[in-house]
Amino acid sequence: MLIRAVVGEDGRVLEAEVTRSSGHRRLDEAALAAIRTWTFLPATRAGRPVVHPLEIPVLFELQE
Repeated sequence: MLIRAVVGEDGRVLEAEVTRSSGHRRLDEAALAAIRTWTFLPATRAGRPVVHPLEIPVLFELQE
């Protein structure tokens, strides 16, 4: 699956949406919920933090 997120100047996720579904609504929702809690190192332009979009691939793997 693929998530598009927008990271703010403070590194927090401002927006997140599924751009390629896993095919299972619950997995998509779980990935979105997790990514919304993450903090990133913000992108910079001329040494200053800026709002920037990014794509995050998410892989689910079943373990026994």
